[in-house]
Amino acid sequence: MRNFGGVRLLVAVLFGSALSFSQTIFDVNATLSGLPLSLNGTLSINSATGTITNWDISLPPVPGFPSVTLTPNDSFVEVGPLSLDQGVGNRYTVIYFFTNAGNLELLLIVDGRNLQGFNGSPILTSAQEWGGRAYSEYRGVQITGGSISLAPEPSSLVLAGSGLAALAAWRRKVRTKAPNVESHCHR
Repeated sequence: MRNFGGVRLLVAVLFGSALSFSQTIFDVNATLSGLPLSLNGTLSINSATGTITNWDISLPPVPGFPSVTLTPNDSFVEVGPLSLDQGVGNRYTVIYFFTNAGNLELLLIVDGRNLQGFNGSPILTSAQEWGGRAYSEYRGVQITGGSISLAPEPSSLVLAGSGLAALAAWRRKVRTKAPNVESHCHR
């Protein structure tokens, strides 16, 4: 009887890494108009559902406001289409970050109708929709550039590497157990 333990291990590793790919971590970086400061942090987005599940974004001090870090403990996020004319238009997605008190802190505009299948985007400084214009901004200061880009994910690399190592070990084990046909041949 054959031992399929190595195959079961490989299937478990590959299934586990497939599950981890639906949750993606992105780096957020943006520059602010007229200020030598930038904002940065991370977003976790479930690409299957298009929802933001976690965030940690450091916002620098701007005139009249101290620096703050937005996390799920002290803020909430809303995601929706950019609609500047009676709910019409959805070429862009807007990500709004509010403090728990309800104050809008950060507004980011990205390409795409929603965040399903999102794999990164420049942060648009502004977007034109149906005769109106919206701006990416932080506390009234316009964002002049930036991006939301895939963050390197070491855990996925380790998981994939261990899967390949398990496959190589299993393959080597199978080869050493195979009978050597040539040694049984008479010449």
